[in-house]
Amino acid sequence: MICVVSAVADERTDRERRLGECAERLGMTFRQTWTAAAAVDVSDGVDECEAYTLSSAYLSAHIATCSVITDLQEERSRWVASTSIGEPPPGGVTREDDGPRIHVDKSTGATSSPENITVSDPKSYLDFIPR
Repeated sequence: MICVVSAVADERTDRERRLGECAERLGMTFRQTWTAAAAVDVSDGVDECEAYTLSSAYLSAHIATCSVITDLQEERSRWVASTSIGEPPPGGVTREDDGPRIHVDKSTGATSSPENITVSDPKSYLDFIPR
């Protein structure tokens, strides 16, 4: 199965541009995403791009491989990622918010979603990389 996601760059907000830059740092493969997540240093707290990285790794490792982070919002003590699961509709534009929310604790980096496990150590994503 091939998943294709596209966005109209001209209409993006500043936040969407920042998240797009975070997404570009992840690369195009699960290996690159999980490696990037494992490299996140949570000892100094979790910023927006690190939260995007941890959410993306969590989404592909624990929820669905054909999926995307559609938005990331800052709340008091956590980041909350909205997700879209499955093939995008015709035209390549992702559906908004049809997947579970992913929560990333700002101080610890603990990543979770309702009715799923909590990942406390980002280095655990290295376990998903085939050897």
